[in-house]
Amino acid sequence: MSLLRFIGELATEEYRLDPADSLQETRDNTWFLSSDEEEREQLSVAEVVGAFESCAVALRARFAEAGQATPAVFSVWHDERAGQLRSSITSLPPDQLLFGATVRQASLESIVDGFLHAASFVAWSELELVDEPVEDGDREYFVDVWHASSPSREPTVRRSLA
Repeated sequence: MSLLRFIGELATEEYRLDPADSLQETRDNTWFLSSDEEEREQLSVAEVVGAFESCAVALRARFAEAGQATPAVFSVWHDERAGQLRSSITSLPPDQLLFGATVRQASLESIVDGFLHAASFVAWSELELVDEPVEDGDREYFVDVWHASSPSREPTVRRSLA
């Protein structure tokens, strides 16, 4: 399963944490994970969640062993438009993640479930035709994100990642 292997490899990547340049930090440390419909059908939520939790544990241990002074937050979310799971490591606190939308903490299970069971495409018959532009200035946008912090920051997820 290439998705599970790729999630495991996230724990071995090099990450640059630079609180003074959080935009570049986010660009350097964000990963796009996708899989085809056939692979998603074969995966369970528990398998993918387990892979991310193992990755978070490995990253915590690696950062602690290296004496990392800068706090690190490992985040996972489902980009529905792109059909991808995304993950990132940043020095920003969870409430300051760079999304351009309100960040809501969500369970990793719900994010993975949304990804695994998302439609691969939207049929033309399911699209709604509108004659006039839709004003959405009053609409608030949300991104559901799961995150785990390195030991140097108070944990934001209150369940065991071991």
